[in-house]
Amino acid sequence: MSWFEIKALADKKTAEISVYGEICAWDVSAADFVKELTALGDVSQINIAINSPGGNVYDALTMFNFLRRTGAEIVVRIDGLAASAASLIAMAGDKIIMPKNSMMMIHNPWSYAVGNADDLREQADVLDKVSNMLFATYQARTGIDATLLSEMLAADTWLSADECLEMGFCDEVIETVTVKALYDIKKLPENVRSIFAQVSDTDIDSVLGDGSDLEPEQAQETPLTDLDDDDFVADAQAKALAYAQSIIEMCAIAGMSDKAAGFIKAKTALGDVGAKLLSAKVNASVKIVNAQKPVVPFSRMSLTEKTDLFMSNRDEYNRLQKMES
Repeated sequence: MSWFEIKALADKKTAEISVYGEICAWDVSAADFVKELTALGDVSQINIAINSPGGNVYDALTMFNFLRRTGAEIVVRIDGLAASAASLIAMAGDKIIMPKNSMMMIHNPWSYAVGNADDLREQADVLDKVSNMLFATYQARTGIDATLLSEMLAADTWLSADECLEMGFCDEVIETVTVKALYDIKKLPENVRSIFAQVSDTDIDSVLGDGSDLEPEQAQETPLTDLDDDDFVADAQAKALAYAQSIIEMCAIAGMSDKAAGFIKAKTALGDVGAKLLSAKVNASVKIVNAQKPVVPFSRMSLTEKTDLFMSNRDEYNRLQKMES
């Protein structure tokens, strides 16, 4: 199993790539990605569909740089979520498209280390360098004010499709889509595993549908006539667990893990989960009462207030920033 899929279209000049999972999961690395894409030969266009919570930033950087070196026209579509390292891959697009119910999340990289004080300082220095790389990549794509972008990266900044369009993280917003994702089911908490422990045939049909949304070649690989009941249930359980993992990851990143069980029970589509999480965060945020007369000085405004002001009135944002510089 892999977190990406690469195939050539009939014309042999277009590559279709889907990144639907955690980057560098299942012992599949960016080196495998590069090898498979290279095997297609010279292509003039690469279409990339992304629905990923992120993953290994070094693998994402490798993919970003390789995609840019191909010389092909790169079109990125964010089908659900492009968070963390996945947002870096999205920046490789010459054109980035987002459905209205999709999201992007950017932040500085994090890691963990063991060792003495020198070891930890060395790790911190590495993270600073990676942060600088991310900053340069995002700013080159968006042209966002350096101070604001630094604050956005210092936090876990969630952006709706419309916000991404306004700030330069994407080029076009389209109508909503419904998507699926596959993440490593081994990472599921035990309490969520138990939800699907007794999946019945009826539950499978209602949660997963009849399989009509599968690509023809996928459907042919595992025809129902070739599966016994145990195989069918096991396959359905794996897909249902992967669906639950998607929701758990999205809720955890949004800081709303308590909502995951409700979404899973309601069988909410992943795209709708993203939209609901974003709406909840927006409703919980402190808004600027009057952009012309901020309640607090610019230096004391929250990141949410600065972002709103930057998108709604950049001249006023620049004026207030200069007053305190």
